[in-house]
Amino acid sequence: YLTRTEDALLRAITPDLLLFTGEADERQGVSPTTWVECSAGNGHKVAPLVLNSAGVRPTTYVPMDVSASALEVNTRRFAAMPQSAHPLHVQALVGTDEEGLAEAAARFA
Repeated sequence: YLTRTEDALLRAITPDLLLFTGEADERQGVSPTTWVECSAGNGHKVAPLVLNSAGVRPTTYVPMDVSASALEVNTRRFAAMPQSAHPLHVQALVGTDEEGLAEAAARFA
């Protein structure tokens, strides 16, 4: 696939994805959301989704990659972004997609 195509598709469907990330509860406020990204690299493609999510609810972003240095760039990218309406937490996981998904499922399920 082409990275530009994937990037364009993700940007186009972000509003629709956010509709499915949890319902507001009048007693408890807005439900938090966790996004897990396999082979995240520097986080460029998913940034609009994660930032829009943090604009409407507390958000945790879990980038996974085998490259610790790519995840350092990823984490710095999100730390440097302006504050959103709700908290944005980044919790990077170094490892293969399979290892990361197993750990993410255990930690964030």
